[in-house]
Amino acid sequence: MENPGNIHIDIEKRGGWESAPLLQEFEFKPYYYLFQVLDPGRISKNFFTDLSRFQNNEGHYLLVAREGERIVGACAFLVSDWDSRLFGFKYGTVKYLPAEGGYQESLAVKNEMVRFLLEFCGRMKIEFLHFRVDMADISTIHSLVANGFGFIASVVRYAVESANLRPMQKKSPHVDLFQNRDLEQVKRMSKSIFSDNRFSLDSRFNVDMVNTLYEKWVENSCLGKVQDKVFVCRKGEEIAGFTTCGLRRKESEVLGKRIGAIDLVGVDPRFQGKGIAVKMVNSAVEWLRENSDVVEAIMAARNKPMIRILESFGFSWKASQIDWHRWIGEK
Repeated sequence: MENPGNIHIDIEKRGGWESAPLLQEFEFKPYYYLFQVLDPGRISKNFFTDLSRFQNNEGHYLLVAREGERIVGACAFLVSDWDSRLFGFKYGTVKYLPAEGGYQESLAVKNEMVRFLLEFCGRMKIEFLHFRVDMADISTIHSLVANGFGFIASVVRYAVESANLRPMQKKSPHVDLFQNRDLEQVKRMSKSIFSDNRFSLDSRFNVDMVNTLYEKWVENSCLGKVQDKVFVCRKGEEIAGFTTCGLRRKESEVLGKRIGAIDLVGVDPRFQGKGIAVKMVNSAVEWLRENSDVVEAIMAARNKPMIRILESFGFSWKASQIDWHRWIGEK
């Protein structure tokens, strides 16, 4: 590859990027870690389906780096309307940053692209960027460090084929489906139990706004806007905990298998240590075993109790990722 100074970077408008070998061969496509379960061709199709929205939707951007006519790098990112409204500033998310070549070559291209991205965000008044990167993507990690991104948290992805799930033989009588009368209790609980997350680990985020984020997330789950099922554990008239689960319908359609997920698991501190999380996850597992082909869960890497629970139901580790934050304007 020639000197990175010969690379031209711009917002992609002319098309033709779909056939670029760089993108066809990109290692870290969504669901790449399920290659033993999902068809590789469908994994690629899902990736390109996702990429297409970055050229066709408002607030979505696809940066492309070219050396002559050859595409040597790309960066897909978006401005999240929901997060931006909640936090009161333009909140950006980077999804992909592939680049051509070995470590040194790809690092040089990525450094150029990240610098372009930060300048573009400054012009667009985008104040914040989040990027979740696979732990094996070393050149991307080094480029982010060189350009002022901060390591915030690490997460692990666990998954299992639904047929291999191992639910408990005896279902808890205290766990059942969410009912509308439970909403206020669940919302109140959600504002105080999710303190170990990437937002709370970044002191620049307002704590009250972070609590509101989880309250809204849980409320939308209970109302069926973002999840299919919410299970609650009852202790008398009180809600001791809840878990949310559902299907990734858009991805499932492209991937040719029903992708299920366990998302939030929360237990009231007064009832922790009593096996409530296991009982609620068991109900989610039973539902997902009947309604999905593959189930995944994303957990904080240091959440050892939940990881042990997932493993007890048959889940196994598939990938580790790092959350990076960048506040625009900081050096």
